[in-house]
Amino acid sequence: MNRHLKRKAKDYLLITRSVPNPYLLRIYTNSLYTEIVRS
Repeated sequence: MNRHLKRKAKDYLLITRSVPNPYLLRIYTNSLYTEIVRS
């Protein structure tokens, strides 16, 4: 796992805690997943 994705995962954890909106969360999860698949 490269550094960029690790930082992204950390941001993701912060976002999950601060954003209760599951719709936004799904969008973010999809974009994160896409990035992991692409790299």
